[in-house]
Amino acid sequence: MGDAFAGFVLMVELAANCDPPGTLVHDDGRPMTAADMAAATGAPERFFTAGLLVCCHPEIKWMEAKTVEGDACAQKKTRSTAAVGSNERYFDENVWPKWREYMRYPDSKKLSKKAFLSRVKEGCLKEELLKAVENYGKAMNLEHREEQTRLRGYTFFGPNERWVPYKDGVPEVIAQGNPQKAGDYKNEDSGAAAFRARLSGNVKENEDA
Repeated sequence: MGDAFAGFVLMVELAANCDPPGTLVHDDGRPMTAADMAAATGAPERFFTAGLLVCCHPEIKWMEAKTVEGDACAQKKTRSTAAVGSNERYFDENVWPKWREYMRYPDSKKLSKKAFLSRVKEGCLKEELLKAVENYGKAMNLEHREEQTRLRGYTFFGPNERWVPYKDGVPEVIAQGNPQKAGDYKNEDSGAAAFRARLSGNVKENEDA
């Protein structure tokens, strides 16, 4: 059941960043396979295979498979191609290189870009998002946080706005060298990331936990 639970946790996180939220589909509406989800997260494919078997079981029904009609895909909100292209280039040329400068662990550029573009579409300034990346990286280095406990890009830019505390600078509690949380989510993120890493066999359990 360990693999299934790990798969379920990761699928929930993935689904929160898909369009529409709560689904596991590609940008073109195609459903994700276990292999697709493994490629997007860097986690073992067996997690998602086990998770799908449990969640789609007829006696559990936590998830269900649906056919995505072509018309439904065509009815997605129209966007300016030029604007989207410009924002994508900004992400590729500025945001992602800066993110990788501070965070070198396996991450999904595709999902991170998708979350970034969603925030820009909602009205967030791309320059402000870039500044948040820089401040988050500095904060993690000040705390000497291990890479496996740091946020993934698609979570940082995700709908829960984990980037917001860093848009104006490094949070004061971190800048002063205090390892206390900078927001209500920090300890939760650290534990969840470490849990996923332990399941993957990549890190040992933190002795101070």
